[in-house]
Amino acid sequence: MRIYFLFIILICLPYVAQSIEPIRLLDCEKENILIGLNSEYFIEKTIIKDPIELVLSEFKPVTSKVANFNLNRNAIWLHFKIAPNKSNKTFLLDIANGLTNSIELFSVNEQGSQTKEILGDNFPFKYRKFNSVNFVFEIQNKSQIDKDFFIRVTNHEQFQLPIYIGTKENIFQSHRREGTLMIIFSTILLVMFLYNLFIFISTKDVTYLYYILYILSILITQLSMRGYGFKLLWPNNIWLQQHGTYIFSALVGLTSLVFFRTFIKRDNLSRVTNILIDVIVFAYLINVLISILKFYSIGYFFLQLLAFAAVLVAFVSAIIASRKKVASANYYLAAWILFMLGILLFVAKDYNLIPYSFLSVYSLILGSGVEVLLLSFALANRINVLQKDKDISQQQAYTIAKENEKILCEQNATLELLVNERTQKLEQTLIELKKSETELVNKEKMSSLGLLTAGIAHEINNPINFITSGINPLKRDFKDIVLIVEEIMKLNITEDPSAKILAVNNLIIEKDISYLIEEIEILLDGIEDGANRTASIVKGLQKFSRSDQGFTKEADLIDGLENTLSILRNLINDKISIKKIYEVIPFINCAIGQINQVFLNVLTNAIHAVVDNGKIEKNITLQINKVGEHDVSISISDNGIGIPQDILGKIFDPFFTTKEVGKGTGLGLAISQKIIQEHGGKLDIKSKEQVGTTVVIYLPIKK
Repeated sequence: MRIYFLFIILICLPYVAQSIEPIRLLDCEKENILIGLNSEYFIEKTIIKDPIELVLSEFKPVTSKVANFNLNRNAIWLHFKIAPNKSNKTFLLDIANGLTNSIELFSVNEQGSQTKEILGDNFPFKYRKFNSVNFVFEIQNKSQIDKDFFIRVTNHEQFQLPIYIGTKENIFQSHRREGTLMIIFSTILLVMFLYNLFIFISTKDVTYLYYILYILSILITQLSMRGYGFKLLWPNNIWLQQHGTYIFSALVGLTSLVFFRTFIKRDNLSRVTNILIDVIVFAYLINVLISILKFYSIGYFFLQLLAFAAVLVAFVSAIIASRKKVASANYYLAAWILFMLGILLFVAKDYNLIPYSFLSVYSLILGSGVEVLLLSFALANRINVLQKDKDISQQQAYTIAKENEKILCEQNATLELLVNERTQKLEQTLIELKKSETELVNKEKMSSLGLLTAGIAHEINNPINFITSGINPLKRDFKDIVLIVEEIMKLNITEDPSAKILAVNNLIIEKDISYLIEEIEILLDGIEDGANRTASIVKGLQKFSRSDQGFTKEADLIDGLENTLSILRNLINDKISIKKIYEVIPFINCAIGQINQVFLNVLTNAIHAVVDNGKIEKNITLQINKVGEHDVSISISDNGIGIPQDILGKIFDPFFTTKEVGKGTGLGLAISQKIIQEHGGKLDIKSKEQVGTTVVIYLPIKK
């Protein structure tokens, strides 16, 4: 059956293809020729895998040198003839479309057999016989009659088939010319990429970042469209080769719009333009998704539509910005016009509006290269403009700085006068404050002195009473004794002493000499005790008052605390129980009078606290301990009314007091804390309402 169909092909082919002229390979020796006008085509309606099924099909002649089928999802069959050729040269069939999914070449000879060779983007690059971005087949006819060739082509993108026939040398020479052009184009873009990358690293201007991304996307897109991406970058990645056109073209659109908006500046564009740019950017992303989902025809159509929309929006917006005297818009407009011209020529070639030629084929590459160069010049000029603006700004800043310096000098002079006046006022205020502080301290001392005076007066009153009450009886008894002595002295030995002795004896009995002697001894003991107690009080007062001497020396803290207690004895009486827990401590280096002042203030507060607590037992505990090797602590605890927690932190504030008006100045603890701090120690207070208060004084042994 197969032989039967081959026989029919050989019989019927002359009638089917009688309108086309066979191609003479000798005509292709000098230069490569396009075979479009020497071929005819047929569009599949149903899938046909074998030329046998095309015998009765109706072919249509190709009316241009380059067959163009626009966007067509169906497979296309091309038919052409090769006349007999006796040349020994190798001839090649070169299909110059780097983005074709599948190309199948069939040949039929006089014996009826056919050969088949398959190339395309559906297969890894290594399957190609020739290392070329084009699809190249060997072609020859050594028979005596014309030889028929069939090409079956499938594609997702623009269906344009520039098919050349020429010698191997000429075909690869044209490939080298194209490769040289791509090398020049790639070199220009890479140089611009590196140049602007260096500027971006130096200036950190995001405009250069968008521009280098735009350059990179143009380079990858052109390499992909011309087939060099498949050859050099992803030779085994069929998926990327099939979808690269959509992805990379979308990247070009995205980066160009983002760069355009940054280069012109968003504020120089209208609100509508910014919205349109955002919409187109989003549409590009959607279009990539459409192509990934294999809606290739729709994706390619919208890709061209979005490219046209992006060009139109950028072009119109640049014109509007140029009219607003935006300098960067003029450069962009010049570069964009050339690029847009390249796009128009390239697209017009796809739709047969202009002939297929070197200019129309490479117009997009040339336009992209020129655009990149002009935009790079524009960005370089942008640096000059920015530098000029910077110089102007610096000059303005210098002028303003000089004016500010002048104003500042004037203000400094005025401020200096004000500061001097203010300083004088502050100094005067400070003198007054120090005077007030001295007065307040003296007032507190006078308050303490009043307390001391009252206590001393009370304490001295008792021994003085002993003395004053014993003086008169002593005088009386002394007179009686003197009288007896005088009577005795009147005795005369020459006279009869009996009468005198009797008289003296009667006087002794009358005056009761034994009682007089006993009473005199008692009175003298009472006077001596009163004198000793008075001397003790005076001595304690002398020790207590040593604080005003203004110098430090080694002193006994226990002795100082005891002296303070003796001063306050009238306040303590028998109503308050004093418990003493004294540990043996060394003498410390201090101004003992000032420390006694602290003891007096703290003990006075403790006495008032326990007197006012309303409790039956009124206790004050004194405890002295050595703390480590370098410090001592003096603890004064009472079971008084305590201090509320909300005011405990204020008790060291000057003029703050919990006593009634007129009973305290509020300076006692403030002065005490200052004295202890000047001695290098600290003063802590712990208190709880209705339980009591503990004041702990820490002092270093050596200041």
